[in-house]
Amino acid sequence: MASTAIQPRWNSSTRTPTQTLVLEEVLRRVGEAVLRRPEPPPVVTFDLDSTVFDNRPRQLAILSAFARAKGLTGAEELDFTAIDGWRVAVFAARLGGAAGREAELKAEFKSFWRDRFFTSEHCLFDHPLPGAGAFVQEVETRGAIVVYLTGRHEAMREGTVQSLHGGGFPGGTLVMKPTFEMTDTQWKEIAVAKIRELGEVVACFDNETTHVNRLWAAFPDAYVVWLCTDHSPEAEPLPDGTPHIEGFLR
Repeated sequence: MASTAIQPRWNSSTRTPTQTLVLEEVLRRVGEAVLRRPEPPPVVTFDLDSTVFDNRPRQLAILSAFARAKGLTGAEELDFTAIDGWRVAVFAARLGGAAGREAELKAEFKSFWRDRFFTSEHCLFDHPLPGAGAFVQEVETRGAIVVYLTGRHEAMREGTVQSLHGGGFPGGTLVMKPTFEMTDTQWKEIAVAKIRELGEVVACFDNETTHVNRLWAAFPDAYVVWLCTDHSPEAEPLPDGTPHIEGFLR
């Protein structure tokens, strides 16, 4: 099968016929699995960052704190929707007062960002994608086990749980990396073994194309959905016909 890289985009407040069909297909598969074998219940997995949560508000909060610390201006005028999560250091070097020290500020911002982005308290800045909480609730109501399969590490658990609760998500099973140092890809390969023990995986959601491909390989009978939000610059191409959505509104 031919492969292609679908261009990501943040447009999670829209409804499209294709998006509706994809989400309804997930619910249909959950229902069929419950009828086929109610115990153990079927499993649906959801990544968190850029899948059910928009973490650009977290990025902007860190950028704004950095600007205040360095006496830079302009961050207060930015909207989080203008932020590119993979190029936040570039935004820092473009703020008022940065001229002539761009390289220095980029280097300083990277460590400033790292010390804050992967913390429990900064998770509270995240916004749920419109309709995400309601859809995940419906998946659980239809009889599935909801698993949050995330690259976040255990030190971020408290803030993550608070964000899920505040966003209207069901409790579900939160599967997190044991340590920060483990890569997301390494972790998700290990985590799939844990998830298999819970029941039949009928659907998965992730924004990273590399993870979409790994999930499909791990669960070949599952309906693996790609979120067209953002992804790593080293993203893998996806097979033609990969189900994809921009958000959770139907």
